[in-house]
Order: sequence, then C-alpha cells, then structure tokens
Amino acid sequence: MKNRKNNKLKLLFEKPDKVYYVSGKITGLDDYISSFANPTKVLRDKGHKVINPVELDHQLFPICIFAVLWLFFKIIRVDTSWLPYIIRDVIVMYQKRITKIAMLPNWNDSTGAKIERLIAVEKLGAKVELIKEV
Repeated sequence: MKNRKNNKLKLLFEKPDKVYYVSGKITGLDDYISSFANPTKVLRDKGHKVINPVELDHQLFPICIFAVLWLFFKIIRVDTSWLPYIIRDVIVMYQKRITKIAMLPNWNDSTGAKIERLIAVEKLGAKVELIKEV
C-alpha cells in the first residue's frame, strides 16, 4: 500500500508528456468512480502511466490549500515561516483521524491554530476542548 502511494506521488512529478491524467465530471454523479475506472484501466492495460483523481489520496488536499495560502500570504507580505509546520500537522491530523482538538488558552492569537481548529472541526468533525490552564 505504501509503495502504491509513493508511485502515485512520483507520477505527479514526471514530465506531463509521459503521463495521462483522467479528467471528467465528479460532482453530482453517483457512479463517477466507475466512469473514471474504465478509461484508467484501458490506458494502463496499454502500458501508459495514469493519474486518476478518484484514486488520489485525499490527504493531499491540505497541501493544496496551504500552497494557495502560502502564495496569498507572500503576495500580501505576511510571514509564512510557520506554513510548513501547519502542512505537516494537518496531514497528521488527517492520517490519525482525530476526533478531538485541545485548544490552548492562546489559540486565538495564532493563525496556525485557527487553521488547525477550522480543519479539525469542519473537515474531520472533531470536537473542540478548550484548555483553561497550561
């Protein structure tokens, strides 16, 4: 399983002319998985390398979100030194499927903590626990 994920990540960095990316409508379709699976299989059976977005690990979403945030913050000239740590932390939150997030008293003073809380609550359905004293 780990090797399969590594292969998918390697595909993302290969030259575009060597890899197929299957693109089509997903939102609102009940059977989008098979509509992507069939052409993916045909192309792979012909020996092509294929990226099927349905097969991609959803844990890449935080990386994409933070890449956009990083660009935004760079444009408005805000310190982004904390961003790599947030990316790592959010990926771990997804991997561990957290169910609770414990917020320190100073969480509201931290952009990173606000992002972590938002993702934990909105995307992972975690419950918030406020820590009163440290």
